[in-house]
Amino acid sequence: MSIMTAIVDKETRTSKRYRKPNALKHGAFSSVGLLPWESPEEFEELRRGLIDQYQPKGPLQQECLRDIASLMWRKRRVQQKRLLEVAAAIDRVENRVLWEDPPPLFDTNSEKIQYQLLNRSPRQPRPQDDYEQLLAFSASLFRSIRGSLLDYLTRMLPKEFADHLEEKCPKSNYEDSDEWVVALKREVDDVLLPMVRAREPKPKYYYETAANLLTEDRLLGDLAVEERFDVAIDRLLKRFFSLQMAHDLNERKKPKELTISPPSVQLPSADPKPADPVTS
Repeated sequence: MSIMTAIVDKETRTSKRYRKPNALKHGAFSSVGLLPWESPEEFEELRRGLIDQYQPKGPLQQECLRDIASLMWRKRRVQQKRLLEVAAAIDRVENRVLWEDPPPLFDTNSEKIQYQLLNRSPRQPRPQDDYEQLLAFSASLFRSIRGSLLDYLTRMLPKEFADHLEEKCPKSNYEDSDEWVVALKREVDDVLLPMVRAREPKPKYYYETAANLLTEDRLLGDLAVEERFDVAIDRLLKRFFSLQMAHDLNERKKPKELTISPPSVQLPSADPKPADPVTS
């Protein structure tokens, strides 16, 4: 594989992986349309709670409470966005190596070195973990590597991985070093690296990363956004109470219907009494 092809492939994978959805950028001030990971049941529970508490009458009061529910939901997005940013920053620092993909298998050592020089990334001084050791091993392989060096590099891996490669890809199964190095790289890239990536990372540098992210200016900016939502919610509540008062006043002004019962009429009896006989 040529170096330029490898670089273009890596840039394409990176751009696809890290493209940021527009909904995340302006999610707090977007319409109440739910984001893919948000729960319609939770939003309906919020809206229903407002209705049960304030008992709106008529479409205007119902619309007012619907707008309040929308603002409260978007305020929650601001708070959740802050938590997601902290979690993402910690993940980038703690698991930065897990975001890296192994390079392709080059034909010569010079091609491998040239690729590494063109794709160097700043690294933090810390002990190598399992994933990073496997990634470094995979990056050190090339087709024309000597069998003795390949055997040495394999034995230098942690015992778990060295034993795994010895079991799955023993040197005796291959005619030459070219076939062996291809099998080793395939096993590392397709089996061992995904296996280690799936393991739970160990927490390190959490406090420092969070402190660097949650600066005073950032916290004050988030607080200002939340206060804007609170002001808008208070304004809508005042409007709702005004509408409620207007509705109650209008109900009082309505003329009461008077029910007039008709006068009672004495109806003759069905069996009239016989007249008294006339006496002379």
